[in-house]
Amino acid sequence: MKKKLLLIIFILFYTSTFAQSKSEIAVFYGRSAGQATFSIIRNGSLRGAPSGSLRDNNSIGIRYFTGINNKPKLKIETGIDYLVGKLEIKPAPVGDPIQDASHIEDFKLVTVPFYLNHSLGKYFYINEGIMLDYQKAKSDTFSGFGAGIGFGIGGKYECKNFSFYINPKIERHLFLSKKYGLIELGIMVGVGYKF
Repeated sequence: MKKKLLLIIFILFYTSTFAQSKSEIAVFYGRSAGQATFSIIRNGSLRGAPSGSLRDNNSIGIRYFTGINNKPKLKIETGIDYLVGKLEIKPAPVGDPIQDASHIEDFKLVTVPFYLNHSLGKYFYINEGIMLDYQKAKSDTFSGFGAGIGFGIGGKYECKNFSFYINPKIERHLFLSKKYGLIELGIMVGVGYKF
């Protein structure tokens, strides 16, 4: 009986000593700007079509990181981001100064990213992948479900179980949608905890 108890204690001690925490949860805050454009596949705006620009946008998000077996420098990154701010819309020109005036709409964007996160040494990483989006504005033209792609190059600093992040990014939302697309340039800062 004593041998079995000693064996169980030894196994628990051994596994807890050499187990590596591969999961992490982080909270991010971000600021962004960008261009809303009709052209999804090609670059640039469609002439004669309305366009828009993001103004005063803030985002908050929760990200979950988990390791991939036998790949210590590669993680899966997912979560949810919520962006809220203003969208300045410039209508299609019709030759009337009143009709051609731009206006501001409230804008909301919910994004669920599915990224791969590649560590580049101790302090840097690259994250890229796809996103599922829901975009809401007063105008139906700038509202709807869609998908997107994103890319970022970031820095991180780890201290015990905590991680501190800075992540400049570029994301193209509603990439597969027939509605207007949004190119978002931004930067996020965050704090994570490993468990």
